[in-house]
Parts: sequence; C-alpha cells; structure tokens
Amino acid sequence: GKINYKGGMGPLYFDVDEFEEKIRDLVSN
Repeated sequence: GKINYKGGMGPLYFDVDEFEEKIRDLVSN
C-alpha cells in the first residue's frame, strides 16, 4: 500500500507493501 505523508516539501508517497503488516500492527495498538 501507499502512505501519504504531507511533509514541508509537499506530499510524499511511500511504498510500504513490505512493511504494511507491521504498520497495521502498530495502528491496531
């Protein structure tokens, strides 16, 4: 999936497919 991060230089898009499971685990806690 993609994460939209609105940084100072504008919107940045990170491809987080390989970390998606870990991110979901963090979000669920």
